[in-house]
Amino acid sequence: MIKGLASHKRINKESFFSILFSGLAAVISIATTFFIAKPLGTEQYGKIQYWLGIINTLSLFLVFGFPTFFAKNAQFAKDKKAFFSQFFYCIDILSAAILPFFFLICFFGLSGLEKNVLLIFILFFCSFWTAIGAIIGPFLIGDGKPGLGIFLESFLPRFLLFIPSAILAAFSLGRELTNLYLYIFLASYSVSYIPFLCLTIRKTKIVFQKEKALPLIVFFILNFSSNIQSNLSKIILGEISKTYDVVGVFSLSLQIITMGTLFSGVITSVSRPTFSRLSQEKDLNGLFNFFQKILRINCYIAIPFLMAFVIEAKQVLQLFGTDYAAYPLMMVLLGIAYLLNNISGPVGTMLVMSGHEKLELVNSITSMTIFFVLGIILAHVNVYGLPIAILASSFIAFIQKNIEIRQIFHKNPYTFPLVSHIVLLLAFSGICFYDLTFITSGSYWLIANIVVGLGLIVLFFVSSPQKDYRFFQKEGNSHD
Repeated sequence: MIKGLASHKRINKESFFSILFSGLAAVISIATTFFIAKPLGTEQYGKIQYWLGIINTLSLFLVFGFPTFFAKNAQFAKDKKAFFSQFFYCIDILSAAILPFFFLICFFGLSGLEKNVLLIFILFFCSFWTAIGAIIGPFLIGDGKPGLGIFLESFLPRFLLFIPSAILAAFSLGRELTNLYLYIFLASYSVSYIPFLCLTIRKTKIVFQKEKALPLIVFFILNFSSNIQSNLSKIILGEISKTYDVVGVFSLSLQIITMGTLFSGVITSVSRPTFSRLSQEKDLNGLFNFFQKILRINCYIAIPFLMAFVIEAKQVLQLFGTDYAAYPLMMVLLGIAYLLNNISGPVGTMLVMSGHEKLELVNSITSMTIFFVLGIILAHVNVYGLPIAILASSFIAFIQKNIEIRQIFHKNPYTFPLVSHIVLLLAFSGICFYDLTFITSGSYWLIANIVVGLGLIVLFFVSSPQKDYRFFQKEGNSHD
């Protein structure tokens, strides 16, 4: 009895390191953004973000559906290294096949690249290494090593990217930073992943059963549709506006908002194997209890961040320079969209991990179609067109997924106590951050926001009737 109690009290090392490296990655991202965005200004920063939009869009094609497939199936693979190796070789083959098409699209279709052949090839190799990181993380998470996965995928490359970028920015070498950024990016990501590949990759045959083909295609569409909006928005804005200023403001707003949801994304990723296991065990009550637990934990962490960004958008953007504060409504719209995604819970994850990939596929296609149609139309009309399109697609997806959950499981995951709890978190956070808008001193305002934000997260966990902080303990990631 005492031994079991002691085991329960011990912190789960993997959960701890997952949160630790996610937190460090978030801090480094904020620091990198601050060092780069402020001295470069909206034009040069927007140019870099335009490049990153191309890199990340291509990487979605290169990784295909492997990340989600790894998260769901890596735990069941008998030979882990052979399992990973065959998908690594698949990315190599896909890369070789896609390169000619990528080159033609960039050379003839993207005016922002000015038909620069060297730039196009650098973007391609940056995307390749981004794709490698995108499969390493989920593979390790699915294999029960989320701490190491997040360290390699998120923390290490960002840390290596931060050091030279900060040095160049500190010496006011903004123009040099813009010219060298892609080379630094390429070196940082390749150096981060080469040691793992050397230790893991082995000679193996690429063998696929027919029953794996459809799930991979479904996972590809799911991964593509859930990540394409933000990346493609940067490309569309760069091509339509013919200036990188708007791209800079949009990208900074999006990056800040994304940082606010980084922790919740990690929690959801770490929870995937458990969703898969509970589904295979046909434990419906356990599945819904675990869904509600993850939803609450994500809300405890994401709501304080996102409410601060929505309510104090202009003040946050002014930290990076007055030029960035020209379009604060961009951050407000993006913040509401991401807030809606978080408070709806890991519905998509539960559908995919419980064998309903086709339904989530329909949801993703619907959401992507709404974004494309509205985005292309509204982007030509108003500078806020793309953020509005992202918000609209998020709202439709929220309604669609909730209807499906009730029809499939004949059970409502959003109980009255749960909804009341979330509304209370939103209201209390909103009041706290609204009060902080009256602080006129910039330094006091920043310190107050940090203290209040961290205080709210701690308060939400400590005051939780379900004691959700146990998720991070040795037995805390169970579904009880």
